[in-house]
Amino acid sequence: MRYADGQAKKPIPFELDSKGNAIKADKSTASETEIEELEDKIDEFYMKDSLVKQQLFSTISDQLLFYVNLSQKWGLRSMTKIFMPSFLDHSPNPTDHYSHQ
Repeated sequence: MRYADGQAKKPIPFELDSKGNAIKADKSTASETEIEELEDKIDEFYMKDSLVKQQLFSTISDQLLFYVNLSQKWGLRSMTKIFMPSFLDHSPNPTDHYSHQ
């Protein structure tokens, strides 16, 4: 459920020293077992994260997905900047509101 409500946290990868050895947060060298366990956790995170995104995207309309993609392209922090103008005036083209920016 943590993946669906946004509470899941991506595991932090080990840092590498100048020789390319994996270094843990306490600055000790990570063992092969620890490296493999962390890689498995990272893989599991991405697998579950992708499944949640796939499920969410399958439940929204193509038009809404288009708006979401526009917000990422333009780096908008608030989805209201996209949704509210088009809902208020029922404009068929949401990009008309941002052509002057």
